[in-house]
Amino acid sequence: MFLAAREVGARYALPPARTVFYIVLAMVGARTAAMGFNRLVDAEIDAKNPRTRGRAIPSGQVSGRWPASSS
Repeated sequence: MFLAAREVGARYALPPARTVFYIVLAMVGARTAAMGFNRLVDAEIDAKNPRTRGRAIPSGQVSGRWPASSS
């Protein structure tokens, strides 16, 4: 999208580097939170699945509250 706007001749087609940094930071934070939430929600299912029963929450290595506090 930014490259297309630049080709058309838009003067400020690319956002400032600081804005790009905050967008990437928000994306990484959202991904991390979603993954932590998914591990909490799926802990019961993961405990029954042979492939995933060794994960930290289903195996009891980490309590279910720790990922929620770190996400």
